[in-house]
Amino acid sequence: MENENPKAKGWLVSRAELALGKLVGAEDPRDALTCLRITETRTEVTNGHFAGRVEGVRADTENFPAPKHELTEPKGEVLLPRDVALDMAKTLPKKQTIRILENALVSEGRIDSTDMGGWNSKTFAKDEATFPNMEKVMPLGEPKASVCLNAKYLVALVESLMAFKEGAKAPAIKIEIFSSDTQVRLSLVASDLRKVTAIVMPMRG
Repeated sequence: MENENPKAKGWLVSRAELALGKLVGAEDPRDALTCLRITETRTEVTNGHFAGRVEGVRADTENFPAPKHELTEPKGEVLLPRDVALDMAKTLPKKQTIRILENALVSEGRIDSTDMGGWNSKTFAKDEATFPNMEKVMPLGEPKASVCLNAKYLVALVESLMAFKEGAKAPAIKIEIFSSDTQVRLSLVASDLRKVTAIVMPMRG
């Protein structure tokens, strides 16, 4: 029997967080690497070669509609399968007047979204796999160099450089930082052995 007045128990996860599933392999003998690790304050992904983390205070569930079905508060962490995450990201309404609806509600073994006209829900089995300890791979201390770049320019340059390595399984791009306020240099050796170089200006202020 459905609970007539359930509480919205769980953590709110944004579309951008769910889309991190694109960075995770669909198949991997290490089951945890096919999942997003979600906690009260973090969302983490890794494929063993690179990793990503979103951290901070999540949106409050107080103003998120409660589904009619019973929800179980997550404990510690939830390993959300990447296919479930990507499918749910597609259901989230866009450009909502009620911005809280641009999130999905993750509870124990379940994820829900709504546009107030209906619900999209998916269930998933609890994964007993152990997600890698990100603290062991995250760099500590002060960086040797840092620079702020326009992400759109950086993506455009990398995509253009990649065209010179067509067919390469693991194309390598060298990134060189000289100071926080001078150009960053990107370079590679093309498939025909020519050297290709690009620079991008740092953002000011």
